[in-house]
Amino acid sequence: MKSTRNKFLITSFSMFIATIVLIVAVSFVYDKSVGEILRNGVFGVFFSLGQILLCHYSFAFKKLDYDNEMHPYRFLLVFCVGLVLSCLFPLIDREGWVFLCVAVALLLFSNTLIALYSMSGFIFLSLFLLKDGDIVTYFVYFTAVMIAAVLFQDIDKSFKVVPAIAISNLVLFILETAGFIINKNEELSAEQFVMPITNVVINCIVMFFVLKYFNTYVVNRYRNKYLEINDQEYKALADLKAHSKDEYFRSIHTAYLAERMAGAIGCDVDNVKNCAYYHRIKYAYSYRQEDVVKFLEDNQFPPEASALLLEYYEHEGAPVSKEAGIVYISDKLIASLMSLFKKDKKIKVDYNELIETLIDKNMFKSNMAECDISVKDYNTIKEILLKETLYYDFLR
Repeated sequence: MKSTRNKFLITSFSMFIATIVLIVAVSFVYDKSVGEILRNGVFGVFFSLGQILLCHYSFAFKKLDYDNEMHPYRFLLVFCVGLVLSCLFPLIDREGWVFLCVAVALLLFSNTLIALYSMSGFIFLSLFLLKDGDIVTYFVYFTAVMIAAVLFQDIDKSFKVVPAIAISNLVLFILETAGFIINKNEELSAEQFVMPITNVVINCIVMFFVLKYFNTYVVNRYRNKYLEINDQEYKALADLKAHSKDEYFRSIHTAYLAERMAGAIGCDVDNVKNCAYYHRIKYAYSYRQEDVVKFLEDNQFPPEASALLLEYYEHEGAPVSKEAGIVYISDKLIASLMSLFKKDKKIKVDYNELIETLIDKNMFKSNMAECDISVKDYNTIKEILLKETLYYDFLR
């Protein structure tokens, strides 16, 4: 935590110095008057101070998206790139200002509020340095950025970003056409659309590489690890099977049901499946809390997986999160069925009644009353469990 805090302090100081020095220096290069240089300098000071305030607020109250709290230098890099580009854009036609891809990168590596604040400042900076800056230019780019912020707000592991890329760039093209071409030209020609189209193409290419990086190192950074530890042949699960076949098969069957339910109610499937596979480790080996932690560290579980499993044990019998609740429901059903079949393999079980009793009486009205699972989720879970009656017979 201390190391991360130090990184944020370095990031803040770097942003402050870079913003003021670059803005003042570029103002001299663009041969601005003394009054304009002072104006730009004051703007740089308060813009950077506001940026620092937002960053530290987001860090202190854990408002940063994804794992950005641990990687402030990623944001610093994108911020500096955006700052430099904002100073260079006045050298080209305003139709070619590729703000959109910078905005998307900022959205991914900070949060929506910081990204919008940064982009607003960058656009104003370019207009300050331009000889004939106008409000239309600001409206065109900031509106496009706002729409992109909505489209890229939440990116899950399915990573369906093509529609967001297409729509955001289409909106930018329409806004540029209306604001820069139709508004200023009575007669239209193909040449007038060259720069807007070039802008869109560059944005799409840069977005592709930024999103590819984001998908590999942020959204699915632990994908390979989950594939490894969620494999039934993984050493820890193989050891569990050798130690206790009952606990092993209880875990395997629990994971099957938990995976089905997690996908249906929008939970992290890999994380839930992982928790289900290893939720009996503590009981099978009579582990203490510190033993569980050591097991997680030795097997290099992803942070989210470790947190969920520890939460499951902490709130034993009364889960709080949706993910822990799913594992708990699955385990209770599997344990009940395995117990019945162990006594009599030919016993006739009314699965509908068992599931109704399990969820409605024993869970929803008692120990799972504090769980984040909604009534709608419960109904979905119940439907899934009732459809798996053929699977339950395999437990005999």
